[in-house]
Amino acid sequence: APKLQTACSVDAAEGMKIETMNQKVEEGRKLVNEFLLINHPLDCPICDQSGECTLQDYSFEYGSGKSEMDYSKRVYGWRDIGTFVSLERNRCIQCSRCDRFTREITGTNEFGMFNRGHELTVDTYTDRPMTNKFQGNMADICPVGAITEKEFRFKRRVWKLKKNRSICTGCSTGCNVTIEHDRNEVFRLKPHENQNVNKWWMCDEGRLTYRIMNERKTRINRPLGRVSQNLQNISWDDAYRAIAERISEMEPTGNEVIALTDTHASNEELFLIKKLLKDGFLSDNVFCPLPKWEQRESEFFINTLITTD
Repeated sequence: APKLQTACSVDAAEGMKIETMNQKVEEGRKLVNEFLLINHPLDCPICDQSGECTLQDYSFEYGSGKSEMDYSKRVYGWRDIGTFVSLERNRCIQCSRCDRFTREITGTNEFGMFNRGHELTVDTYTDRPMTNKFQGNMADICPVGAITEKEFRFKRRVWKLKKNRSICTGCSTGCNVTIEHDRNEVFRLKPHENQNVNKWWMCDEGRLTYRIMNERKTRINRPLGRVSQNLQNISWDDAYRAIAERISEMEPTGNEVIALTDTHASNEELFLIKKLLKDGFLSDNVFCPLPKWEQRESEFFINTLITTD
C-alpha cells in the first residue's frame, strides 16, 4: 500500500501481507500520538484517569517527551453533564465512544459531538444534563480522563486499589463486577465482561451498592451474643453452637421453619439457604420481599444486553 492503512477499516483479502512491527508503522504511530496530544493538557498528576489511561500508555511507548506544536492549546470550561459523571472537555481526544454509547447502547441519544475540525467537542444536547441510569459506563469506555465518575473523583489512585471479582447484588440480573478496594474500604465497583449476563455494562444504581459494603455502624460484620442481657462479640464457633442447641431444644417441624432473605443476596447464597432448609429442616419456606422497581429507561438498553451484536 502507498500509505499506512488502519486495521479497523481495511477488509482482509487473499494474499494480503500484514506488518505491524516495522520502522514505518512505528513512525506512523508516533505521528498519530503527536496529533492526539495537540490540545491535550499535561495534567496527569491531577487527573483521575492517571494509571489506567490509554493515552498515557501510548505516550509512554511512542511519545518523544516534547511537542512540536508551538502554539496555544484549545481550552474549554468544565461541564456538569449528568447526575453521575463529569466532563473535562480539554482532555477529550474525539474518539466518539461516548456519543456512540448513548446512540447504540442506551438509545437515549442525549450526548453528541458538535462543531467541526479544530473546534470539535462533545457535550449534551441543548445544555441539558443526562439522567439515564447507565452514565458510569461512559466513564469506563472513555480512554482518557475526559469523562469521570463523580462518586470516585479524587478518592484514591487506581494503582493502590486491589481488585476482586464478584457479583452485583443490587437486583436479580447478577452483573459480574470487580470490587476495587484499599485498606479494608471499597471505593468503587466496575463491570466485568460476561457476554451471557451483562456484557460490558452495569447500571449506576448497582455501582452505588459499594456504600453498603462500607457500613460500619449498621452492618453486622461479626456475631453478637447476649450475655447478662447485653450484646457482646462472640466467636463464630460459639454462635453456631448456641444456634444448634436452641434449634435442638425447639425441635421444629418443616412447616414451622421459614428463611427470610433479601435482594442483596446472590444466586449462590439463595441456593445455599434453600439447600440448608431442605436438607436440615425439610422445609421449602424461603421468603424474599420484593422491592418496588420500575424500568424508567426505554427497553432499547435491555435488548442490547439480551441480543447479539
